Amino acid sequence: MSSMLPGERIRGLDGLRFLAFFSVFWFHLDLLHGWWGVDLFFVISGFLITGILLDSSRSTGGLRAFYIRRALRILPAYYLFVLAMFSIGFITGGNRYLAAVLTYTTNLSMAYDGEWRNPGHLWSLAQEEQFYLLWPLAVYFLTRRGLTSLCISMIVISIIGKIWAFVASVSPTTTYLVPLFRLDGLALGALFALQEREGWSVFGLWKRYSLLLFLGGFTVILLGTDGYLYNDHRPFWPLFGYSLVTITMGSLFLFVRGSSKAQRLLEFSPFAYLGTISYGLYLWTPALQLISREMNILAKSNLSPAQCSFAALMIALYITSFSWHFIEKPILKLKEKFPYQKG
Repeated sequence: MSSMLPGERIRGLDGLRFLAFFSVFWFHLDLLHGWWGVDLFFVISGFLITGILLDSSRSTGGLRAFYIRRALRILPAYYLFVLAMFSIGFITGGNRYLAAVLTYTTNLSMAYDGEWRNPGHLWSLAQEEQFYLLWPLAVYFLTRRGLTSLCISMIVISIIGKIWAFVASVSPTTTYLVPLFRLDGLALGALFALQEREGWSVFGLWKRYSLLLFLGGFTVILLGTDGYLYNDHRPFWPLFGYSLVTITMGSLFLFVRGSSKAQRLLEFSPFAYLGTISYGLYLWTPALQLISREMNILAKSNLSPAQCSFAALMIALYITSFSWHFIEKPILKLKEKFPYQKG
């Protein structure tokens, strides 16, 4: 068995976060590839949060400390972004969607409507926040065997749900956003956290061949994204593709966890720093990419969409760095007042 101190930094994790963010950024260049970075974020979050909860489950006031510490990490940057977007009129969809933005329910709102709103990328943060709200109760009140069974059930429900949605002709947007259908990545990360504390008794073989499985799965994903595996007669993504993405991102995560060379590469200072502020980068960059393109059109500039996107990335980097050093880090010092104490 192995465990870590709650909040202890995991080697390579920040660099892996940067890789997930950069994949999403690449997708928002209007390229087909890269959207799976969100699924990598889900696996990382499921692993990290479940690990923290498992290692603090015997501490006094562990639940209270967890919720407060999560709020200190997540809410300041989020509501700073929301305030900025509201002030420039970037939040579309009227008061109902504004309420969804303020309450971390954008995934539910857009799934109900069956269409995307601005800022639409907040759906994944809503998914994670809903997970953070409910998952601690499961970790604290179930045995590890019961928790493992729950994780497996969540993955199975997610897969069956996506298949049912396709058969029932549910809107692809709704299928993509319904929380119940997106549990597999978070649950898989949670399973990894459980297995790491049990010596990889079940997933040891997967971990051993994780690089091979990642490369094979990634190849299939690329073929699917380019249309070779998807058309009206071969519905690859609704039936198999999304689940394959989760397995492939899980394989990448396992490879990094088991490879000291990969960890050293991801610990490279620029990667680690960008991974540390990846939450803020994920908040700001997609929105600024859209805004910069709209301004480019209005100004009748000759800048390409890619140039607009990279300009948006630079602006987001400045904003996020400022927010991290002068707003978020000072607030995070308040975590010291809510430590995980031994029971």
